[in-house]
Amino acid sequence: MTPCRAALEVPDRPARQPSRRGLPEEACCHVEEQRGSGVREGAADRGQKKFSVIQGQAEKTIKEWVAKGHELQVTTAKRTKALGHEVRKQAESFQNRLIQAAGVATQSQIKVLTRELSKLSKKVDALVEKKAAAKNDVRA
Repeated sequence: MTPCRAALEVPDRPARQPSRRGLPEEACCHVEEQRGSGVREGAADRGQKKFSVIQGQAEKTIKEWVAKGHELQVTTAKRTKALGHEVRKQAESFQNRLIQAAGVATQSQIKVLTRELSKLSKKVDALVEKKAAAKNDVRA
């Protein structure tokens, strides 16, 4: 066993002299050494607990931020989609006004006109054939 610190500090006192608690001086020093390490361990435990609390708070905060980020992302996506539709409508409206002012037909208008011309052309061809057949019948 190591000599007692108290015995080393006070040379005229024997090492086995009882302390205030009724323990030998040597045992008293070991108790103090154990208390000292206990204090260190207690501080380490308190530090570990404090760290765990801070870590838990940080994880909770991060989860909240992630949830808010997802919420903002969804909201932004919805707004962007709605705004995109609105912009397209306004662009089409502007394009139509511009075309009307310039007097130029759009592709869709040209397609509609082409269909109508085809129908009218077929009707005219049918009428011409009837008229030609009627002339041939009259001459014969």
